[in-house]
Amino acid sequence: MKNRFFPILIFMFLIVGLTFIWHLKFSNEVPNGTIETHKTENRKIQNHLVELDKDKTDQKLEAEGLNDERTEFENEKDPFSSQEMETVDVQEKTVVDEKEKETKYEVEQKKTEADEVHYEGKNDGGQNIAEADDVQKETKTDGEQKKTEPAKVQSESTKQSNASNKNEEKIAYLTFDDGPSNQTGKILDILRQKKIKATFFVNGHPLKKDLYKQIVDDGHAIGNHTFSHNYAKVYSSVDAFCKDVHKLNDFLEKITGVRPSIIRFPGGSNNTISHKYGGKGIMKEIVSKVVESGYQYFDWNVSARDAVVRTQDKEVIIQSVLEGAKNKNKIVILMHDMDSKTTTVEALPKIIDELTKQGFVFDILDQHSYAPHFI
Repeated sequence: MKNRFFPILIFMFLIVGLTFIWHLKFSNEVPNGTIETHKTENRKIQNHLVELDKDKTDQKLEAEGLNDERTEFENEKDPFSSQEMETVDVQEKTVVDEKEKETKYEVEQKKTEADEVHYEGKNDGGQNIAEADDVQKETKTDGEQKKTEPAKVQSESTKQSNASNKNEEKIAYLTFDDGPSNQTGKILDILRQKKIKATFFVNGHPLKKDLYKQIVDDGHAIGNHTFSHNYAKVYSSVDAFCKDVHKLNDFLEKITGVRPSIIRFPGGSNNTISHKYGGKGIMKEIVSKVVESGYQYFDWNVSARDAVVRTQDKEVIIQSVLEGAKNKNKIVILMHDMDSKTTTVEALPKIIDELTKQGFVFDILDQHSYAPHFI
C-alpha cells in the first residue's frame, strides 16, 4: 500500500515545488508598461520638485524686491538730508490722509496766531494786537505805538519817491503766501490763462509735491516762507529760524531743483508776535542774519487784506488792492493761497485786468527786484 502511494506523493511534491518556483520567478518580473509608468511618474515628481525650487527662488527675489521698494519709499518720505536739519517729526514722516493733514495744518496755524499774522492775538500783557497786514497798519514796537513808514528799499532806484518814479515802468508783483494748497492749482490756471507770472512764498507741505513742481515748471518764482510757519518755533531764536529755513530749502531743492534765495518772514519783518517767543529784538537779529547769509527778503506795500478774516469778501479784496496801488509804480501785493482763500481766487482775474488797465505789467521777484522792507 505504501509503495503504491509513494510515487503519487513524489509527483504532488514536484507539482507544488514547480508551482512555487514559477510563482517566485514571475512575481519578480515587472511588465514593460509598468516600468514606463513608473518612469513617467518619477519625471513628473522631479519636474514638480524643480518647479517648487523655482517658486521658492522667485518668492525670495520678490521678497527682496519688496524690501528694496519699502526702503526706497521710506527714503522718499524723508526728504531732508542736511546735517543742519532737526530730526523730522514722526507726524511729518507718517503717510496720512491728505484731508486730515491739511486740517491739522490749519489747526496748528490757529494755535500760533495763524493765517499770516493777520488774525488777532494777545501779547504778554493781555492787550489785543493785530499784526501788520499792510504798510500803513499800526504796530507795537519796543513798547511804543508807531505808524509803519512806507516800504524801505535797498537799491538806489527803489529809494526814490513815487513822484520821481512816475516815468518808470509800472510793475506789479503778485505774491501768494502760505501755500501750496488746493487753491494754488486754481491760481496757476488763472495765471496761465492771463499769461503772467507771480511769486509764491511757500511753506512745507509734503503731500503737495506736485504743486511745487508745477509752480517752477510754469515759470513762477518760489520763495521761502519757513517750513513750519510756526511762530513759537521759528521766532524762539535766530538759530531756530535758520534751521527752519534750511529745512524748507532742502525740501524744495530735492523736489524742484530750485534752492530759493528770496524769503518772506511769517508776519513780515516788523511783526510783534515774535516778541512773545524771542524777545523784542529778535526780528532785528533774524533780519541781520538773513541778509548776512545772502538772502533778499520781501515785505509788501499793497495788501489784499485776505487774511484779516478767514475768508474775506471778494469785493474787499479787489478794492484793497486797487486802492493800495494808487500813486505807485512798483507794487508788491500780499495775497494768500491757503485752502480757505476761495475768494482770493475769485478776485484774482479782476485784479489782474484792472491793474493791466492802469498800465501795470507783471513780473516775478528775484534778488534784484524792488524790495519793500518794514525794517
